[in-house]
Amino acid sequence: MTDPGLKSATDAWLWQSALAAFAARDWFEVHELLEELWRRAPEPEKTPLQGLLQAAVCLYHWGNGNFAGARILAAEAADKLARSPAHWRGLDLAGYLQRFRAAVAPLHQPGARLKPLRPQDAPLP
Repeated sequence: MTDPGLKSATDAWLWQSALAAFAARDWFEVHELLEELWRRAPEPEKTPLQGLLQAAVCLYHWGNGNFAGARILAAEAADKLARSPAHWRGLDLAGYLQRFRAAVAPLHQPGARLKPLRPQDAPLP
């Protein structure tokens, strides 16, 4: 559940905090921050926010060895990011999508010997 303090945070603070959490590879915090921003966002903003949120949850699951969950979220995140503007809120989402797809490719390879994702191997937007 989202921290009640997040409900009173500004959209700008949530966005900047989410970017900082991404940089710190704190996937759980990214999820919490973007979820609150996603709840408030008008429809055109929801798709890229949800794509980034799902990418963070994918990386969280992968880091914890939940490969099935990571695989599902990887596909959902890639779908949302592919339907998002190439450049959005100062981010190169098209470039991130390319890096994200390359990083999660092992999740989709049958018989791959998967290991939990090391934080430094995760792509950043």
